[in-house]
Amino acid sequence: MKLYFQFFLAVILFGTPMFSGAQNDRLGKPDQVWIMPPELKEISALTFAPGETYLLCVQDERGIVYGLDPVSGQLTQTWTVTGKGDYEGLEMVDSTLYLLRSDGILYRTKWHDGPDSLVEKMDAHLPAGTDVEGLGYDPQTGSLLLCIKDFENNATQSAPLVKGWVHWDLNNDRPDTQVCGITQEALRNGILEDSDKKVKGRLMEWLDQKDGQFPLGPSGLASHPTTHDIWMLSARGKLLLVFDSAGAFKRLYALNPSILPQPEGIAFNRKGDLFIASEGKKGIPASVVVYRNRK
Repeated sequence: MKLYFQFFLAVILFGTPMFSGAQNDRLGKPDQVWIMPPELKEISALTFAPGETYLLCVQDERGIVYGLDPVSGQLTQTWTVTGKGDYEGLEMVDSTLYLLRSDGILYRTKWHDGPDSLVEKMDAHLPAGTDVEGLGYDPQTGSLLLCIKDFENNATQSAPLVKGWVHWDLNNDRPDTQVCGITQEALRNGILEDSDKKVKGRLMEWLDQKDGQFPLGPSGLASHPTTHDIWMLSARGKLLLVFDSAGAFKRLYALNPSILPQPEGIAFNRKGDLFIASEGKKGIPASVVVYRNRK
C-alpha cells in the first residue's frame, strides 16, 4: 500500500447511534421549499454571506457564486469568482470565501458585499483520484472541513475504511492525516436501530448493493451554530448523519427522496435554521429546502 493512502485509514469514530422518530417526521415536513432557476439545476453547495445578507450557492460546472434572498429564496445576485470546473464546496469564514473543486483545489477571496477581484488558488495535495465533495468550517478548531466522497481507485486498506471529512488548518500546507466519519459497520448498526421497517429495509438493501464496497457518498457538511455538531449529507442513500464536534457518531436520519432526490448542499443560519440543497433530477427542478428551528 502506498504511504500516502495511510491517512485515509485512521478510524477516529466510535459512538452509539441514536434515532429520533420525531425528527425523522420533521424532516419530511419542511417549512419552505424554494425552487431554483434553471441555471442552478446542478446546485452543489450552500453557505451564508457575512451578516446573512445572502444565502450563497454554487453549481458544479462554473465558478460563479449565486446570492439568494435568505427569506424568500429568490435569486438576486451573481458573482464570477473563477472559471469553469467541477465545484462541489462553498464556505464563508468570517469575511473570506472558499470555493472547492472536486480534486481538492481551493479558491480563496476576501468578501466585501461580493468577492474581491484577487483570488488565491490553493492545493490540498490529496492523492490523485480523490473525489472531494463538500466544504465546511469547524469554529472549535479553526479548520476547514473537506468532505471526502471517494478515494483513489487503486487504494487498498488494512483497516476499516472511513467515509467523512478531514480537517485543514490553513496554517499547514495540507489537511490532517486522520479522517473523521463513519465505517460501514457503524453505519449498518445505525440503520438497524431504525424503528421504521420500511426505511430500514430500503437502507439495508442500498448498503448491501455493492459487494465489498462502502457506498456512502458524503456530499456536504456544516457545523451547527450552537451545538457545534457536524451535520453531514450523503447523496448516496439519501442520508443525514450527525456527529459531535469530536467526530463521534450521534444519530442518522433518512431523508425523503421525493423532497430531496439529490441532497448536495447544507448550511445553518445563526438561528439554527437548516437549509439543504438538492440538485434537479429526472425532470424535478433543483431546490433548497428549509427547516426552521422551533426550539
